[in-house]
Amino acid sequence: MLFGRTTTTIEESQQVFRAAEARLHEKSRQIWRDEGVEAAVAELDDVAGVHAVSYNKGAKGRPVVCLHGFATASAIYATSLPVFAAKTSLPVYALDTPGCGLSRRDSEWSRLSREDAERLVADALDEWREAKGYDDIYLVAHSIGAVLAAAYAERYPSRVAALALASPAGVDGAKNRKEDQDQDQDDGKEKQGQGSPSLLSRRGLLAYAWRRGLIDPFSVVRTFPETGRRAITSYVDRRFSDERPWTRDTKEELRDYLYENIVSGGDVSLGGVLLSLLLEPLTPSVGVRPLEDRLCKPDFLRPGARLAFLYGQRDWMPDDPARRVQRHRTNLGLHTPIAVVDDGASHNLMVDNPIGFADALARVLFGKEDELLHDAPLLGGQEQAATA
Repeated sequence: MLFGRTTTTIEESQQVFRAAEARLHEKSRQIWRDEGVEAAVAELDDVAGVHAVSYNKGAKGRPVVCLHGFATASAIYATSLPVFAAKTSLPVYALDTPGCGLSRRDSEWSRLSREDAERLVADALDEWREAKGYDDIYLVAHSIGAVLAAAYAERYPSRVAALALASPAGVDGAKNRKEDQDQDQDDGKEKQGQGSPSLLSRRGLLAYAWRRGLIDPFSVVRTFPETGRRAITSYVDRRFSDERPWTRDTKEELRDYLYENIVSGGDVSLGGVLLSLLLEPLTPSVGVRPLEDRLCKPDFLRPGARLAFLYGQRDWMPDDPARRVQRHRTNLGLHTPIAVVDDGASHNLMVDNPIGFADALARVLFGKEDELLHDAPLLGGQEQAATA
């Protein structure tokens, strides 16, 4: 086991990270083989500086492209996408977001503004799409990756045939607006001598440091590696169930993978600063530029493109903002399904219940395009009808 080892160069640490990724994919193949579940084979497919894992290699048609969330990378889909890909004849990809994982990292990316980060990631993704020769894509994104996926759809609307957001971060805009109103009231009191500004007030020292990019969880793990290893071990052991083989039997590989993902890039990591760039302090549901405001625009996606949400049955990410988006889009005549992945799935729903995630994703992503799916039964995902 390589978990806990130290490396001296970025090149060496990335080799260790690649080995950890390979072990996680191999464990996934073993689990589905033992369970008798049909699963597609994962193959590496790096193009245009983007590290990608592909399924159904050589398949024709519009691809399904998946982006990961914070502190993970493409292999967070290691157990779910093989099952999903086995249900469709389309090419399927999981990408390491540019600036993260094993994808290209530029030193200046760790010092970007929010606008520049969204633009550079969107442009890098479109370079990858063009290099692969695809006219457009089905785009799937998890957690904070949803903000980057929405930025791509906003910048390149003609390239997105459908957008599926799994337990997305940064959707909520209502809280932002309330805080703005509260801050206006506080500012007014200060001008009238009824209040005094302080870093230890409602904004707080933590919020101050967050907004200035001084809080980087990746740097903490790299600076205090033993503490970081213990924290990741504790997180994986507590967070994922011992009752199901796809979580119980992958814990060692997942611990290795998550740790090496954080330390492999050294100080050059866009992933480490995305929290402070894209989300409000300690409120992952609230975006600096909320998705709720973007997704409710009638022309956000091209005509006919689908928008859908997926959440875990026990998800800690609130789905109220998504339901507001759903109601607004319903009033515009735009169907926006919300799928709930059951069997105890939480925020990392593709890990907790990979079969349910694969089924739910197939339903909401393709809509009525059932001819794209094989005849394999869809289990464990339940789609909730749009409500006004």
